[in-house]
Amino acid sequence: KYTSTLHAIGIANKLELRLFDNSFLESFTVCFWWLVPLVWLPIVIWGFITALKAGLPAPFFFIPFYVLIGGLSWGLIEYTLHRYLFHLEPQSYLMNGFHFMIHGQHHVNPMNPRRLVFPPTGALPIVILGYLFITSICPYCFAVAHFAGGLLGYILYDLTHFYLHHGNPTSGILKQLKTHHVIHHFKNPNANYAISLFALPYDWLFGTWVVDENKSK
Repeated sequence: KYTSTLHAIGIANKLELRLFDNSFLESFTVCFWWLVPLVWLPIVIWGFITALKAGLPAPFFFIPFYVLIGGLSWGLIEYTLHRYLFHLEPQSYLMNGFHFMIHGQHHVNPMNPRRLVFPPTGALPIVILGYLFITSICPYCFAVAHFAGGLLGYILYDLTHFYLHHGNPTSGILKQLKTHHVIHHFKNPNANYAISLFALPYDWLFGTWVVDENKSK
């Protein structure tokens, strides 16, 4: 079975896996971690400035509020994508290939430093859809602030993911997040879908928070 074989061979190494023979196509599947804030942080700043210009009231309240609410909104997207798309059960050879490209290769090659964050080209459709959705249902000043907070949550997610694989936290929330993610990779791939702090409540809410192989929190 594809998924059981996939997780059985997952090893902590830095081998360079290629997804495409064509170097141009391959370049769209890898990304250095620092490109994430470089590309997206200016848009976060634009979003909050635009919200203020559009009439966002009480900015000292609403900007922190939308950092939190936007972050939790991203956390739900993060959790949903990871659980239901990245860990779907492929039912065909074609779907096996699709799954391996979007996430399976990460479980086989979890320490590859250029496959730990989303390339901007891959994240762009989600960013655009998020912007169009939120601005269609909320007054613009609140919507664009919510969008900026959500995009900031996404940036923190990607940077957290990179750090959990290559950092060595010794205490605090980052150590707890690393332990949480290590369990997902090496003990139970069907649990602990949260990576960022914003997604952690959803593991608890939906009963997928596992603290060891036999005990759920």
